[in-house]
Amino acid sequence: MREWRGIACDPDLEALAGEIKTAPRHRLSGLGPGLTPAGDDFITGWASAVVMADTAGARTQIGFFLKNWRPGKTTWFSKWMIIDALDGKIWKRGKDLISALAEDDAERLTNAAGKITGWGHTSGRAWLCGFASGYLEPGM
Repeated sequence: MREWRGIACDPDLEALAGEIKTAPRHRLSGLGPGLTPAGDDFITGWASAVVMADTAGARTQIGFFLKNWRPGKTTWFSKWMIIDALDGKIWKRGKDLISALAEDDAERLTNAAGKITGWGHTSGRAWLCGFASGYLEPGM
């Protein structure tokens, strides 16, 4: 899973590479390529993992994000995509990945990750990078 965070090295996502490492999550909103900006896809993946963790640290991170996020900096669709993820509403491909992780099923995990990376031009790769980032953060 750690290699999923390296997806930001993808040439299509290089606009996010430095920001992912240094910027607070809310500052990624509206950033990068795509009909849903890649930064929003990253945030949606991150939020899916953090909400799934349901720890005190996760709730603190979500609170910080919500306090500082400016939804007007992105598209209408991306805004609602992020809101849904923060509300625990995860798209089927993400649910399949989470289920494979919970069952510790390597084959299903590989298949689920593959389906996500093929999603949109950059959306799936950015989502997967965000999910890995949230899943692997301390306190999750």
